[in-house]
Amino acid sequence: MYLDARKSLEWPKAEPNRIINQTSDLTEGFKPPAGKGLFPLVPLSPLETAWVEMNAETIRKAIEASRRTAMAFDRPGFRSGKLAMESDVARLAELLVRSARKHAIEGDLDVALEHYLTALRMTSHIQKFASSGWPGQVPNRLRDGLLSWAAHPDQTAERLKRALDEVKRIPADYSSYERFVKWRWEYDLSDLGGRSPHRQNWDEAMRLLALRWLPWENVRARRILDYLARGTIDELRRVEVGLKSNEPVESAPVSPDAARLCNTTCLRGLLDVNTIGWLTENRIDEEMHRRALVLQLALAAWRREHGSLPKTLDELVGTYLDAVPVDPYTGKPFAYYPEGRQDAGLGVPMGMEAYDLGPGGTGGIEVPEVIWEGPMGPFDASFFAREKAQWGAPYFRSPASTFYIP
Repeated sequence: MYLDARKSLEWPKAEPNRIINQTSDLTEGFKPPAGKGLFPLVPLSPLETAWVEMNAETIRKAIEASRRTAMAFDRPGFRSGKLAMESDVARLAELLVRSARKHAIEGDLDVALEHYLTALRMTSHIQKFASSGWPGQVPNRLRDGLLSWAAHPDQTAERLKRALDEVKRIPADYSSYERFVKWRWEYDLSDLGGRSPHRQNWDEAMRLLALRWLPWENVRARRILDYLARGTIDELRRVEVGLKSNEPVESAPVSPDAARLCNTTCLRGLLDVNTIGWLTENRIDEEMHRRALVLQLALAAWRREHGSLPKTLDELVGTYLDAVPVDPYTGKPFAYYPEGRQDAGLGVPMGMEAYDLGPGGTGGIEVPEVIWEGPMGPFDASFFAREKAQWGAPYFRSPASTFYIP
């Protein structure tokens, strides 16, 4: 059924002879007005609006397909057909997110919720049933959109409870991580001796020729691949055991033995010595954000129903939660500040906590004009002035992130 929806997907024209066929191009040249508050509803670009409006039938089919409990990502006749189908479903989810935002801006919050939940179910299907591709977090645009919807001035406690119940039914699926490792392992195995050395740089070409012409190097590369795959899967299982038992969990460090072996082989594949670190970190971070989203929606529902936030997270247990979510980085409940806080570090990018503006503005510390030159531009005093608006807002936090309440 996802394939039926994908077949009916249409794309708008940016120019008379240029059809947009990538979601990233839908905002080309569009600068939305600055949003207000912590969870602004950002207007759609003209191309995004056109994309949503021309795909009403596609959206209906995607909603219907997302309600199934099982599916398979198959597209016969393509070598990478399953991966292509997964990419198609991800594009449909992007369409639903934009449609949800459009309806939320127009005040149709019930339809917006249905479209956000459809996108959540679709990403869950990709994680649960996909044979390859990238596992991990719910896309930021989807999560941020749902929180902006929750913060809408016309929002109600009943609607938020419905969203909370649906989100709790969509757990993170660990098996997608194991499948990802196995997919990379199988891809690298099939690549040994299979790729042509032509059109490669000199170093890469020599490595490929060595794997093809020196049997012992080929066998050795296969053994190293097996070693990397087993080690990564073992670490993912360790992380999963810790998450299920609510113990503090850390990402896996790079093994010195694995690094030494990889540095002495001609193999340069998708599965490498660094996979174990970023993949386990992604799994922990994904679970943290999943639990945080549940807690944010529960707190938002409580505030709409009671007019204020609970004094402790334990008050949510029963009506809103079965148990208080635990921060996977600490093994304890998230640190909760219902009155907000004006301390050093809150709202400040990681690594810049020393610059304490505090309630007095600078906390007695002279803030330089340009504190840090980052890839997206400088962080300066005006950046901290903007961030200070968040300091009085209620929030809860993990050592890895801060979460505000819609």
